[in-house]
Amino acid sequence: MKRKAAFLNRDGVINVDHGYVHRPEDFEFVEGIFGTCRKLQGRKTDMQAVESVGIGRRLQVPTSDLTTPVSAGTTAQLPRR
Repeated sequence: MKRKAAFLNRDGVINVDHGYVHRPEDFEFVEGIFGTCRKLQGRKTDMQAVESVGIGRRLQVPTSDLTTPVSAGTTAQLPRR
């Protein structure tokens, strides 16, 4: 069975791009991102947030994204639906 997937870039797609956002207080969701995610869920599409700026600048390693303070703080704000 084939599965659909969407890879959403963090800076500029999920959050407003203020440069490399690495402090929770600087994180601001892009307007409409929750509606977009709900539409993708309704289409049974798996979603993965990706963050390439910090990796490209060697500010973090790919696997650390899930444990950064920004990720931890913003995950708590996501709607539970």
